[in-house]
Amino acid sequence: MGMWMSNTATAMVMMPMALSIAALIAGNIATTPPSTKALVLAVAYAPCIGGLATFVGTPTNAVLEGYVAKTYGVHLSLAEWMAFGVPVAAVLLLGCWLLLYVSLLRHAPAVPGLGRMMADEYRKIGRFTGGEIVTMGVFAACVLGWVFSDRWSALIGATIDDAVIAIMGAVVLFITPLDRRFERTVLTWRDAEKLLWGILIFLAAVSAFRPPSRRPARYGGSATRYRSCTACRCGWWSSGWS
Repeated sequence: MGMWMSNTATAMVMMPMALSIAALIAGNIATTPPSTKALVLAVAYAPCIGGLATFVGTPTNAVLEGYVAKTYGVHLSLAEWMAFGVPVAAVLLLGCWLLLYVSLLRHAPAVPGLGRMMADEYRKIGRFTGGEIVTMGVFAACVLGWVFSDRWSALIGATIDDAVIAIMGAVVLFITPLDRRFERTVLTWRDAEKLLWGILIFLAAVSAFRPPSRRPARYGGSATRYRSCTACRCGWWSSGWS
């Protein structure tokens, strides 16, 4: 999940699940078992590791991808990024598991009937709803669009940006009905209002205020100074608080 969602969002989604599993394992134990500590630490580590596999997983990767494209003229596709990001994430994930196992889980007592309890809890969730199935299908289509964006661009003869694919996926969710009466769609504006827009605006502002790079001469560019309203604003901001 950390490959396709931001680290913060992934941790927020997974933490309640981890705590529920930890409570199921702990039972009536007064002290905190090592397995609970391992689950909580895994929720903290895993999104950061998974976010390295794609430039969708964390905003900093997207900033780096844009920096390389604008500075050196090298446009990395998602498949090219995953070619080195997925192996690195896999090695780090294995190292994280070994660290948690050696430090916490190696001496943790076995829980009798854990598999049966987990199966019972999973059965209580029920089957997938129509909206969940449509959401998974649109999400899978977006992933395929990101991975094979170069091929889609060559097929239609126009460049397809990753942001365009994400916007198209959101539009499909907004217009896909859940019933034959078209009274409700998969995604409504009430659902969109629950997004952490403050964090998104903050990340966009960080990307907008980052200083430009100096293009090396070997790539056909000349080093120029940064002159824009953004620099003026940053200078006014720093001088106002100094």
